[in-house]
Order: sequence, then structure tokens, then C-alpha cells
Amino acid sequence: MQASFLLPSYLVQTIILNLHNLFLLELQDLYDAKQQITQALPQMLEFTLSDELKETFSSHLEEKASDQKLSSLAEGLINRQADKGMTASQAL
Repeated sequence: MQASFLLPSYLVQTIILNLHNLFLLELQDLYDAKQQITQALPQMLEFTLSDELKETFSSHLEEKASDQKLSSLAEGLINRQADKGMTASQAL
């Protein structure tokens, strides 16, 4: 026989809120990493000597510049949290 139990609703709400905040923090980290890579690629492209690597960096830079999905999602969620008056540190 298997035992089953229910968590109190306040605990379930706390868990959901913490998971949501964790998701937002991870999304912010991904967005920041994408921004840093996009900013660093032109310099990497400028200083590399390998033609193959230059082509790879150039292609990657074009992909990052045209990829708006993560940027739109991240900016929307981050702005929504800012409108609520929350900062990333408050989410912790």
C-alpha cells in the first residue's frame, strides 16, 4: 500500500514562487551571457588569425544578432518583474 499526503497550500505556493523566481534568475543569467558573447564576438573576430575561426565567429555573430526570441522573452519577463518593484536580489 502506498502512502499519500498533501502539502499545505501555503507551502505549495511558496514552492511555486521560489521555482518562478529561480526561473527568472536563470533566464537573466542566460540573457546576460548572450549579451556578453554578442559584445565580445567582434573583438574575437578582429584578433583571430584563422580564416576558419573568423568565418565561425562571423556566422555566430549573425545568428546572435538575429535571434530575438531569448531577448524578447527575457526583456519582457525582467521588465514585468521590475514593474512589480522586484529586483533579482529580492527574488532570492
